[in-house]
Amino acid sequence: MSQKSYSNLVTEVCGWSKETCLKNVETTLPSALNILEDSLYKPTADNIGLLKVICHSLLPCLPCQELEEKVFRKLCPAMMNFIHNILDIIDSNLTDQRNETDLDVKALLSEHLEYFINVNQCVDQCIKCAMSVSVDLSWVQSLPGCAVHVLLQAYKHCKTSSQLYGEILNLFSEQLSILFKTAHALQTSLLGLLDNVCITGAPLEEHVSILCSVCTTLYEVCCVVSSLDIKLVISLLRGISRLSSQHLSLLQDRLDVSPIIKYLCHEIGQGYEYLFELCGGTQTESLSQGDDKTFDKLVKVLGFQMKVMVALLRDYSKYLDNCEKNVVDLLLCFHRLLPPSLSAKSLSEKQMASVKLLLINATAPIVSHLITNKALRRELTSNHSADDLSEDNFPKLILQLMVLDMLPKFEADVFDSWLAPVNYQENVPTLSLLAAIFHSVQMCEVEMRYPVMLAGVVVAGKPQRQVSLYEHVATHLCGFIGACPARHFSLLESTLLEHVLGRSTLSSLLAADCWCFLARYGTANLCRDQVQGLVKLYLQLKNTSNKTVLFRLESLLHRLIKLMARDHQNCLVEMFPPEEEPMLWVAVTPNCLHENLGHDVRNKLLQWSVNVVNSSSVKLSHLLTALDFLTNVVSNSPSQCSPTHQELIVHFVNQMSIQLQVHCALTHSQEILVAKLVLLAGSVLQQLSTKSILQVLVVIQKCLEEKISLSFCLSVVHFLVKFSKCKIEPCFEQSQVLEKLSKVFHHMLSHPSALVHHAALSAFADFASHTIHETAIPACIQGEQWLQQRVERFLNKCPHKPAKQFDLVTFLRSNLIEASRIKTDTACTSETLNQEKGMFAIELEHIRDTESEPPTKKIKLKNTSDENDTEKFPKQMLPSSQQFLLQRIISLADDLEKESSQSTLTPEFVDSAKLAVARINECLVLNQSWFDSLS
Repeated sequence: MSQKSYSNLVTEVCGWSKETCLKNVETTLPSALNILEDSLYKPTADNIGLLKVICHSLLPCLPCQELEEKVFRKLCPAMMNFIHNILDIIDSNLTDQRNETDLDVKALLSEHLEYFINVNQCVDQCIKCAMSVSVDLSWVQSLPGCAVHVLLQAYKHCKTSSQLYGEILNLFSEQLSILFKTAHALQTSLLGLLDNVCITGAPLEEHVSILCSVCTTLYEVCCVVSSLDIKLVISLLRGISRLSSQHLSLLQDRLDVSPIIKYLCHEIGQGYEYLFELCGGTQTESLSQGDDKTFDKLVKVLGFQMKVMVALLRDYSKYLDNCEKNVVDLLLCFHRLLPPSLSAKSLSEKQMASVKLLLINATAPIVSHLITNKALRRELTSNHSADDLSEDNFPKLILQLMVLDMLPKFEADVFDSWLAPVNYQENVPTLSLLAAIFHSVQMCEVEMRYPVMLAGVVVAGKPQRQVSLYEHVATHLCGFIGACPARHFSLLESTLLEHVLGRSTLSSLLAADCWCFLARYGTANLCRDQVQGLVKLYLQLKNTSNKTVLFRLESLLHRLIKLMARDHQNCLVEMFPPEEEPMLWVAVTPNCLHENLGHDVRNKLLQWSVNVVNSSSVKLSHLLTALDFLTNVVSNSPSQCSPTHQELIVHFVNQMSIQLQVHCALTHSQEILVAKLVLLAGSVLQQLSTKSILQVLVVIQKCLEEKISLSFCLSVVHFLVKFSKCKIEPCFEQSQVLEKLSKVFHHMLSHPSALVHHAALSAFADFASHTIHETAIPACIQGEQWLQQRVERFLNKCPHKPAKQFDLVTFLRSNLIEASRIKTDTACTSETLNQEKGMFAIELEHIRDTESEPPTKKIKLKNTSDENDTEKFPKQMLPSSQQFLLQRIISLADDLEKESSQSTLTPEFVDSAKLAVARINECLVLNQSWFDSLS
C-alpha cells in the first residue's frame, strides 16, 4: 500500500461513525494489521497512527470472545516490537549525541518519547476493550504478557532516565512524567484485568505458562519500581498475591515464588532496620527527633509486605527453592532488634505495639506454614560451633521453642522428622529439635544469667507475669514432654541424660529439671525404673576421673529419689545396701529418703564412716567419702552423732593434723583430702582443743604457701566462718592461734579470685561482728591500705564503685569468652583418686569421660602437672647408694620400653619381671607412711 493510501486509510477510519466501524471492521482490521506487519514495526507517525486507529476505533467493535483470535495474536507482538524499536532509536541517539543545541536530536527524541506514550495508551485501550465481569484467559491470552512487558520497559526507562539523558534531562522531563503516568494507568488496568481472568475450560499448558510468565514479570516490575514509588510496589505485590492464589491449583508446582520471597525478605529487613533509625538512633542525628507519621506509614507498608509473604508461604510451602534461609534470617532479625533481646533497639510503647501487631505476630504463622519444610528444620537444628557467640542465638532459641509448641498438633511424620531427623549425605548434619534447644541454651548463657525476662504462661484468674528465660524454656520443654509420644521416649531419655552429664552447667540444670518433671508426672513405676537405671550408671562411673559428671548424676539422683514411692525407696535401699555402696548413699544423702528409712541409712553410714577414719589401712576414695559424710552429719544432723562418735571424729582430726604438719608438698589427691579434713575440723571446731585448732591452722598456713586450687581456698574460708562463734580457751597456745588465724584471714582477703575474696569478706565481717577475740581483728587487715578500705566499705554495705561504668552484659560476655579460651588452650588432665585395678567400660554413647573440667580446676591441674612429674625424682640430694639404684631402675625401665616396642615379650619373661617388680614395691611400701599410701 502506498504512503498516500496508507494515510487515507487512517484518515478515513478516524472519520467513521460507530455504525460504520461495526460494518467495516471485518474487512478493515485484517488489512490494518497486515500493513503494520509489512512495515516491520518501524516507529513512524503513520504506523503509530494506524496502531491508534486499530485500538481506539476498530477494537471496540469486536466482541470479547473474538479479540484474541482476530486481533491480539498479531497486535500484541506488534506493540512489543514497536517498544523495542523505539527504545533502540532513543538509546542510539543518546549515545551519539547529548548536545542540547542539536535540535534534530532533540526533536527525534521527543518524537519517539511521544510514540512510547502512544503505545502505552494503546495497550491500556486494549485492556479496557477486553474488560468484563469475567474474562476467559483464552480470549486474551496474548494481552497480559504484552501489557506487563510494555509496563516493565516503561518503568525501566523512567528509572534510568537520569543516566540516559544526562544534562539534557530537563528538556524531556515533562514527557517522561507523562510516560510514567501512562505506565501507572496501564498497571492499574492490567491488574484489574488479571483479577477478572478465569479459565472456564480444561486448563492448557499454554495457560499455565502465561500465568507463570505474568507473575514473574510483575515481580521484575516490582524490583524496578521499588525505588520509585512504594504505592506502585504495594499494588504490584497485591496483584501477584491475588493471581498466584486465584490459580493456585495450576501454579503451585510451576511458579517459582522463591525470588519473590527473597525480595520481600530483603525489603522488609531493610525497612525494619530503618524503623529504628527513625526513632532516634545515636548514629543518625538527622532523624533523632523521629517522625511518627513516617514511622506509622512505613510499619503499615512492611505489614502489607509481610501479609503477601505469609500468603505465598502458605500456598507454596511445599514448592520453595532456597529461600527458607532468607525467611529465617528475617525472623531472627525481628526478634534480635526487639526486647527482650540484649541487642534490642529503643522504641516507645506505642511503636512497639505497632511493630508487634503488624510484623512480629506474623512469626507464628510463618513457622507454622514452614514446619513441614526440610530446609527450615536444617536452619533451626544445624549443629554449628559451640563457640559461636552470635547475637542470633537468642532469637533462634525463641523460634525453636515455637516449633516445639506446634509439633504435637502435626502428623506423626512431621513430628518424627524434627525429633529423629535422618541425615543422609548433607554437608551440615542436623540435630534433633530437643538437642538443638539444649545447644541454644548453652549459647544463650549471657541471656540466662542476665536474666532476660519474657511473658510467662497465662494462668486463668491470675495476671500474666514476667519470667526469666530459663523458666520460659523449662516451661515449654516440660509442656512438650507431657505431650511426647511413647515412640520417642527413649530419645527423650537419652537427650536428657546426655545434657545432664554434659559440660554446660545451664544445660545440665535444665535437663535435670525436665527429668524431675517427667518423674513427678509420670507413673511411680517409671520413676522407680529410671532411678534404678541411673544408680547402676553411677556405680559404673564412680571410678571416673571426671568428678563433674559424678556430681551432676548425684544431684539428679537426690532429686529423683525424693519423688519415689515409699515402698520403692525401701526396695532401692535393699538393692543397694549402704554397707555395700556407701559412696552412693553419701553422695545422694539420706535426706532424700522418707524419715524412718533415712534415719536407718544415716546410722549405718555413720558407723561405716567412723570405722573408716579410725582404720589403719583404708582406700583414699573411702576416706574422702567418709569425711564428706561426717562433715554433713555433724553440721546438719548433730543429734544422730553420739558423744562417742564425736570423740572419735575429734581424735581423727587431731591425729591427721599432726601427721600433716610434717608432710612434704601435697599431690593433687592429698590436697583434696586436706580440704575435706579442714571442712570436718570446722564442723567440730567447738569440740577441738586450742592445741588442735593451732595444729589445723599450721597445716592450712603451710598449704597456702604452695600453689593450691580455688576449691581448697573456699574450704579454708568455710573453716574461717566457724570462728565467729568460737571461743578459744586461754592457754599457752591462744596467742599463736590468734596470730595464725589473722594471717590466714589476711591471705584469703587478699586472694586474687573475686569468689574467694568476697567469701572471705563475708566470713571476716561475721567474725568481726561476733567474736570475743577483738584483738585479732586489726591484724587480719593491717599493712594493706586498699584492703582496709574495701573491708570498711563491705562492713558499711557501701557498693563498690568501678573505675569505669559497669555493664553487666559486657561483663558476662567477656567472662564467657575467657572461659571458652581457657577450655581451648588448657589441656584437660586429671589425677585418679583411687588405686583400684581396672576401670568399668562405659558403652553409653551419650557419656564421655573426656568432658572438660571446670576452668579453675584445669588451671590447677596444669600448674601441678610439672610438680607431679618431678615427684618421680627426689628433690633433695640422695645418698650415693640410693642414687645409684635409682639410676639403674630408670635405665632398666628405658631398656624395657625399647625392647617391648621392638618385639613381643615372652610369657616367661613377663612372669619373672612381675615378681621382681613386686619385690621392689614391697620394699618401697615398707618405707612409706600411712598418709602417703593413700595416694
